[in-house]
Amino acid sequence: MKKFPVIMLAVSLLTIISTLTYAQTLTRLTGSVMEQTNTSSTVPFATVSVLQAADSLLVKGAITDVDGRFSIDNVAPGTYRLRVSFVGFQDYTGQPFTVGTEPEYNIGTIRLTTEARQLTEVKVVGSKPFVEKKSDGFVVNVENSVVSSGNSALEVLERSPGVLVGDNGKVSMQGKATMIMIDGKQVQVSGESLASLLKSLKSDNIATIELITQPSAKYDSFAGAIINIKTKKNTRLGFNGSLNLGLTQSIYTKYTGGGNFNYKAGKLNLFGNYSYGNSRSWRQAEERSLFQNQQGPAQLLTNSEGTSQNKSHSAKLGLDYYLSDKHVVGISADGNLFRGDYDQFSTTQFSTIPTRIDSVLETTGNRNSQQDFMAYNFNYKGSLDTNGRSIEVNVDYGRDYFASNSYYVGRLRYMNPDFIQYRDGLQNLPTYTTQFMTYKVDYTMPFRSGLTMEIGAKTAFVTTNNDVRFNQQFSPAGAWISDPSRTDKFIYKENINAGYINFRKTIDKWQVQAGLRVEQTNADINSVTTNTLIQRHYTNLFPNLFLERAFGEKHQLSVSFRREIDRPSYSNLNPFILYTNQYTYFQGNPYLNPARAYVFTMSHTLNNSISTSLDYTYQTDVPYETFEQFQDTKVTRHFFTNLAVSGSLGLNVNFPVRLTKWWESSNNVYGTYGKVKDNNFLGNRIDIVSWGYYGSSVHTFSLAKGYKIDMSAYYQGPFQYATTRQLSTFNLNLGLQKSLWNNKASLKINANDIFWTRRYGTQTASANQNVSDISYRDTRLIRATLTYKFGTKGLKLRERNIGSETEQRRINH
Repeated sequence: MKKFPVIMLAVSLLTIISTLTYAQTLTRLTGSVMEQTNTSSTVPFATVSVLQAADSLLVKGAITDVDGRFSIDNVAPGTYRLRVSFVGFQDYTGQPFTVGTEPEYNIGTIRLTTEARQLTEVKVVGSKPFVEKKSDGFVVNVENSVVSSGNSALEVLERSPGVLVGDNGKVSMQGKATMIMIDGKQVQVSGESLASLLKSLKSDNIATIELITQPSAKYDSFAGAIINIKTKKNTRLGFNGSLNLGLTQSIYTKYTGGGNFNYKAGKLNLFGNYSYGNSRSWRQAEERSLFQNQQGPAQLLTNSEGTSQNKSHSAKLGLDYYLSDKHVVGISADGNLFRGDYDQFSTTQFSTIPTRIDSVLETTGNRNSQQDFMAYNFNYKGSLDTNGRSIEVNVDYGRDYFASNSYYVGRLRYMNPDFIQYRDGLQNLPTYTTQFMTYKVDYTMPFRSGLTMEIGAKTAFVTTNNDVRFNQQFSPAGAWISDPSRTDKFIYKENINAGYINFRKTIDKWQVQAGLRVEQTNADINSVTTNTLIQRHYTNLFPNLFLERAFGEKHQLSVSFRREIDRPSYSNLNPFILYTNQYTYFQGNPYLNPARAYVFTMSHTLNNSISTSLDYTYQTDVPYETFEQFQDTKVTRHFFTNLAVSGSLGLNVNFPVRLTKWWESSNNVYGTYGKVKDNNFLGNRIDIVSWGYYGSSVHTFSLAKGYKIDMSAYYQGPFQYATTRQLSTFNLNLGLQKSLWNNKASLKINANDIFWTRRYGTQTASANQNVSDISYRDTRLIRATLTYKFGTKGLKLRERNIGSETEQRRINH
């Protein structure tokens, strides 16, 4: 593999040349914010926005420091207004002022007037709405939500606008390939490992979730959308943080606990968080398979019920050291430990249509699994001058270990004649070890003309070493005997080298962003047991364009275009056979191709709140999970394949509504329509219309004496994609919060899925088989969470944006 391609050298040289030749100066705006009624009281952490005077288009912004001061660099000559806002104060909008070529322009002191809201028996407390609209997407304010308290990150995502979470924990947003990040760092796992990690991270340690629908060329090319989960980092001097404890009652009792802390002293800042979960859960499922055999129509009907006992630990520890006020270095470590044990009993009836039952298979199964995930990051961020030039460097190393032991034993009862036969036991013992190393540099340089250039480079190395042992048991008390034909060792090595350049500039009334990313991929897919080696080398260009303009103070319009690639997860390339019961197994496909897509989007925002977006996606080599049944054994194989082409339209509408001063809501609706085509899908030609829709509504009631009520409802209509239809589902949640001890603590009680209507169901038509399934979990529950905050006032932590995001995402067990 080429470890240091020409593109890396070119980008590095361009960075050095730009640094040496840059010598232009723009204007710095400075000032301070104080209370109107108290001339000695400053307002820290207020939002300061620079707007164009003509059309109120946002130019730049900043947050005041702990002393209420602000400084905004790189303001081009022009006429502007200043807008200042902070919770509990009336918004301030100043008179127009003109910036020339002076190096610094002092606004002076801005005084905010306290906003008092008092109703009969209702007190309105200043807080952020559950969902906020931003220029590139949305922000979900998790810490302000009552119904989200005590939930896992995965459960919170289910209630976020435009986000879909499948039964297997797969997360997508508005139908796009989605990158999951935590604190600006991409999670390098996917599938079951990602679900385990998101279940381990509790909402009580989450501050906000950023939903980015318009990522730039700075991000990895697969990211059609980005979900950035930002954990709580207390912004105070000294030692501070919070503790939380939760108790959940459903069919079984579940426990959660954890906390976060921050310690700031001198140039050192130490921070961390921890979450613990101990839960026992229940699941019931039914699967019906219709097919043709030699006697005519037949079916397999499987009913299963199982319980799982899961324990998880999720932690993060890091420190930042400020070399000066412009240069900071940091290190951090993230870890997730998961242990799960699942017991299952199922019956499978084999019958001829319509009513004759020929045999019944009774199966007992168990699966215990463990995941140990660790990721380390070193980072440096420097401000190179007062004009906005900056550089950020990230080095990441991580290791994910996953192992499981699953077995299925059963007895087959024949009805005519009546006798019982032992069915061979099956045992899977897979272990997966994935290691990744990434190097990433990002450089930002503004010009006097108002143009800002961003360039960067990244190289990533990934090795997955997978070993699957397969055993069989031929009698009830017999030994487990290895089956070499289904035992394999699989090694996957990948090197991706990337570079990007991105430009941002305001031209007349348009905000323009244009970028180009290049990625070179080198991969070795090696099945050691079968002595099969597949090598792939390819280079792709990914252009990106974003245009936005404000029309008056009420309307904003944007259009964008980007090209994407979605590479298969490592396990989906693995040709191993993994049984889920005695009639079903999954097998990876080493010949699976990456999907490539072109995405066009048009968005409109009204009053900076109601947003509508329409996108069209054209995709080739579409990854699709399907199955086929072997007629002699009636065993079904699930696998991924590539569909030739798909085209789809997606419409998303998000509209917050303030019904009264104490009642506000956030609502989201999404729908999609398109076609999937393939001339040789399992030997058949398909040309299928795909469609679906879903919506959510969150209501917040702010009451007197520290009480707050949240109610959320979610409905997903039927979804048709290729040969699979997903059934509709609905759930309603209700929460109550009471502030305690002068707002130092809060007690939150919430009830989830009140009517127990949340279900997962699909109907799939294959070449020789029609399968329908439906499952229920113990999602109806009541939960109590107590949170206590401690500490003093102070400082805001910085955010990292490290380089190993994509590699973590594709680890999939």
